Amino acid sequence: MNLIVGIMILAAASIILTAVGLTMKTERQLMLDRVRKYGFEQITEASILVDELAPSFTERLVRPALRKIGRIGKTAAPRESAQALQRRIATAGNPLRLSPLEFSALKGVSCVVGALAGLGVTAITQYGRSHEMLAVIIMTVAGYFAPERWLSSKIAHRKNKIQRDLPNAIDLLNVSLEAGLGFDAAVARIVDKTTGPLSDEFGRALEEMRMGKARVEALHSMADRTQVPELSGFVAAVYQAEELGASMTKVLRVQGAMIRSKRRMRAREIAAKLPVKMLFPLILFIFPSIFIVVLGPGAIQISRTLLSK
Repeated sequence: MNLIVGIMILAAASIILTAVGLTMKTERQLMLDRVRKYGFEQITEASILVDELAPSFTERLVRPALRKIGRIGKTAAPRESAQALQRRIATAGNPLRLSPLEFSALKGVSCVVGALAGLGVTAITQYGRSHEMLAVIIMTVAGYFAPERWLSSKIAHRKNKIQRDLPNAIDLLNVSLEAGLGFDAAVARIVDKTTGPLSDEFGRALEEMRMGKARVEALHSMADRTQVPELSGFVAAVYQAEELGASMTKVLRVQGAMIRSKRRMRAREIAAKLPVKMLFPLILFIFPSIFIVVLGPGAIQISRTLLSK
């Protein structure tokens, strides 16, 4: 049964790949015909092929395939879910430069891979039909949630990095303002002297300000993308200082002290949770080893004494 399913899947994949290949060849030939009408006879199919092979394998094949798969389920997905997914991808920093459509297609492909992996496991282990269905369902669900789990881990890691870098960035901004630089120049100094997700976000906000976007709007967009409470508080403080005419350096000094205080409290909270988290590894791994080392010789001596009698 599993062999028949595998043969059917391979046959369907072969037909799809053949059809895609023929379509790509037809589109290339049509493009050559259109270009040659304008007097570009020197452009050949070989030169176009070189240009097509210049991007990476992911850009040439994986992304177009994900877009085509994503368009199939685009009509079924509600618009609100696509917008929420777009916000999550932006919060993660878009590590693979995927659009919501491509990420949804990636989840679908991951489901198919999980189902095939479940079939492969059952074919190797030779379990019954009920176990086969259970393995396929479990692996399919795992494949669906694997991209979501990966995206959540990227979001958590990026937020943590921004929270750790924000106090130093605020101090550098404050020193630059006290040295006589303007706010935009001080932000540019942060972008030049630091690296990481916070520097990337400040760079994006700076580009938006240079393109004509208001400073407060660019900073609010940055806070919305990152979803970091400390950064949102920093943006609110900058906005209030500009609206009320308060000293920006004093406001930033207070903000830096507050964020460092929150970071110390967060570190203490994590340290307070460590004994509870260490309890289970101790019970499962450390205590049995200690019992064997401490009580093992005594148990051997007692057994020898009892057997000698």
